[in-house]
Amino acid sequence: MLTIIVLGVTACQKNPFWVGDKEYVTFLYNNSESKGPTVSAVHDDKSPFIYYEGSSVEKVGNGRVQIKIAGVSVRTINKIFNVNKLEVKEKEDDYIRERFSEQTEVKDNVFLKKSELASVIIIDFTTSMKDEMLSTREYAKGFIDQIADSSANGMVAVIFFSGRNAISATPFYPTSDKEVLKKLIDDYNTYGEQTAVLAATYAGIRMLEDLSFDGSKSLILFSDGPDTDSDQPDSTLSKIQDSNYDRIAIGIRTKGFKKWDLQDLATAKSSCYIVDKPSDLKDHQKEINKKLTAKYDLIYERSDQTLNTARLIKFIIDTDKME
Repeated sequence: MLTIIVLGVTACQKNPFWVGDKEYVTFLYNNSESKGPTVSAVHDDKSPFIYYEGSSVEKVGNGRVQIKIAGVSVRTINKIFNVNKLEVKEKEDDYIRERFSEQTEVKDNVFLKKSELASVIIIDFTTSMKDEMLSTREYAKGFIDQIADSSANGMVAVIFFSGRNAISATPFYPTSDKEVLKKLIDDYNTYGEQTAVLAATYAGIRMLEDLSFDGSKSLILFSDGPDTDSDQPDSTLSKIQDSNYDRIAIGIRTKGFKKWDLQDLATAKSSCYIVDKPSDLKDHQKEINKKLTAKYDLIYERSDQTLNTARLIKFIIDTDKME
């Protein structure tokens, strides 16, 4: 019996079921004479509850390179966590016995910043949504306010859609121009019978891909689904699910509604919210706002020396649960 207990504890430590005080993600960095500084696009190792949107490296002068892990969040199915402190350690990739340690050649080289936010809000204007559109508009505008409050240099665009030939997108507006965008939401009033929710969502992803923006990118979808008009629906869904952007789906339960159609479009089941009417979103708004805004950039600067052997860079963060 004792042996079973010990094995159980060991398994939990290796694959924990809860967020610890310290979470981590590790990337591979190199700086060769032929290629210059590079960082792996995908992590080498990480704890289970860390999510990120991308990695990059650039020379920043004064003999330094800057390595950035963008759009980092720490969350479980039910909880979202603050990121309070960042520590960075490194070691040679091919030296297994070497322990991670802080490098001391470059001072004042670790930075933790809240991510700037760019978001596409996607609103279903099929006729089945008409009775719910007044409150849908209000909640969509509320998310614009939330992004503006959290990101001084944020960007927001809106897609209005019904069928595949009735997808209309605004440009990205800086959050300082949020009232212009909110008026566009109020003024749009073109409804259609068909629903191309897949095509509209993928259009939002392409807009985010084309946007040159130094920060976190996400989508917020309001729809009652299901899709009835997108071309190549299976392959379009696969492209959406392959995206690394956070996708929050808000499903309005109307006639013919199937919740799994919206769940498939969200980043995870926990990012899909099903309500009988948009006003019910008040019970979820705080949680959704946290998912949108609890994003961080982990920044590390080191010498721009060329290397014979790649280095593993380990970003370690202190966390605590948001209330």
